Amino acid sequence: MLRRAMLLTCLAPLVGCDPMEPARHGAEGAPVPRVSLFSQRSSFTDDQGKQVTFSSFRGAPVVLSAIYTSCARTCPVTLAELRKMDAAFRKGGIEVHFLVVTLDPHEDTPDRLHEYKLEKKLPEAWRLLQGSDGATDDLASLLDVHVMDMTAHLVHDANIAVFDANGTMVKRFATGEYAAEAASVAQALAGSAPR
Repeated sequence: MLRRAMLLTCLAPLVGCDPMEPARHGAEGAPVPRVSLFSQRSSFTDDQGKQVTFSSFRGAPVVLSAIYTSCARTCPVTLAELRKMDAAFRKGGIEVHFLVVTLDPHEDTPDRLHEYKLEKKLPEAWRLLQGSDGATDDLASLLDVHVMDMTAHLVHDANIAVFDANGTMVKRFATGEYAAEAASVAQALAGSAPR
């Protein structure tokens, strides 16, 4: 394990923001946290400059992931996966909030997140969020995203989590695994009603 971490550290500057080995919690039957997303106290600023907490989205399922705007490899793949999920949920008539939190809160200001949203033609309903360093660390922990700051870029996992209308995590999986998990995610959300 130590050798692999050392190798990753040595190779990371050569590969850009390629993901580390993806965490597969939830996708292979491993337990996912049962703590409500809505109990998280962190506050974020969205791409419109509005202060929000996760509890602001109570009452509908939430898809949550993390990116940063200067990422050229991992994050575009994550966004493509999120677009597929969004299309599938809309097609199935399931209303879902999509929240994307930056892993680089110092560079990705709300104005930069808004520009990025327009550049990438992301759906208007999606919320791009910037938090404090602590809020970002808490989110990375919740998503099981490991981040290595390589100064010019961040090396990170690319995980997506789905929460039901009560904020309980129903699935967490690595980018690229959604197609295999789509039916179980839709089934879990179909039975989800806010309490």
